Amino acid sequence: MSILLRIQTRRQRYDLDAKLASGAAPDASPELGLRADQLMSTSEREHIATGIAQAVAQAVAQWPPAAAQFVPLASPRIRECAPELMTIAHRLRDAEPVDVRGVAMASQLLSDGAGPLYRDGRGDLLHRARSVRLALDISTPVEVEPQFASAA
Repeated sequence: MSILLRIQTRRQRYDLDAKLASGAAPDASPELGLRADQLMSTSEREHIATGIAQAVAQAVAQWPPAAAQFVPLASPRIRECAPELMTIAHRLRDAEPVDVRGVAMASQLLSDGAGPLYRDGRGDLLHRARSVRLALDISTPVEVEPQFASAA
């Protein structure tokens, strides 16, 4: 695997995640294939799960205060959705196979500072979390939200 491919994939990771979350086939391009491999790695799944679990822990503890957060969390919404979010974190950490689409959606949930996990973010956190949880299961068809569909 070339260093150039790795660099391109790193630079395009958010766009590649959006495409994978929308259902793009990992074998559609070398970049999608590499990003899918990265997302499916144990370390990346653990990284995403840890980020989600930390968001829940901060929302429940209400610490640090929103004013001290770089991108403030939507703590009330996170507390309401905590069981669903923790199910995602547990599912990412378990040894059972997951669908790359669900992992890409979980990555987007965590990395999209304008998404429902964050204060002033757009979208319905509970709906998004349920969509992610369902998409993690390999055989479950999931309706694509409009913001995911436009990225493909």
